[in-house]
Amino acid sequence: MTRGVRMYTECGLYEFILRAKNNTYAGDGERCISTRKSSVDMEYIEGNLCYHDTYFANVDFSGQEAVYYKDRPVWTMVYYGKVTRPDMVSASEIGAMIKESLSMMYIEGRFLGGFSYQKDNFCYIDRNEGEFSYFHGTEVIFKDGIPVYELKYTGGTLD
Repeated sequence: MTRGVRMYTECGLYEFILRAKNNTYAGDGERCISTRKSSVDMEYIEGNLCYHDTYFANVDFSGQEAVYYKDRPVWTMVYYGKVTRPDMVSASEIGAMIKESLSMMYIEGRFLGGFSYQKDNFCYIDRNEGEFSYFHGTEVIFKDGIPVYELKYTGGTLD
């Protein structure tokens, strides 16, 4: 085990990210000062760990999450999402389904691994490959069996 991985394990990085995700976007957390022009930023801090999520736009959007341990970047994830059928669904419907689905996944104590959630005529599916230290995946939302939203993501630990 490398020094970096040991440090991540000792500081409870995975569990911290889970709490941070649940207390920022998915949990309707408060925004903080934008770090880039026109960005939406959210931050969560516990002791020596700081999680920061920065994203742009609402319907077709892109962003990056980063975790710092003692001000050193130790984990990151980048993402791009798009409403693929704006004729069938609104950005607010997609946003509500994403938040509810992610919250349900976080309750299970994870943010990676196959997951699906259904509500009314919507179905959320997340699939990914890899482990916490290096992963990539896709989340898709279907409405009445038709894909209406897709997001791609990738990330992992930094040394």
